[in-house]
Amino acid sequence: CVPDAQNIVTCPAVSLNNGQTKTLSLQLKLQAGTACPTDVSAVATATSSTNDPVSGNNTSSLQTTNVCPK
Repeated sequence: CVPDAQNIVTCPAVSLNNGQTKTLSLQLKLQAGTACPTDVSAVATATSSTNDPVSGNNTSSLQTTNVCPK
């Protein structure tokens, strides 16, 4: 997976059969000087060139709070 200048991460295409899933793990590094604690959110979207009868499950999001050093 590779981030672009806007911090949008694009991963190589993966072929999945009907009902299969793929898990990707990303480690984020916040910029120096980021307030602590800070809410961090991410959205992942999958797309396909073929018809997807259940397109409502192609997006996932999360929100977490960064861990502050002691």
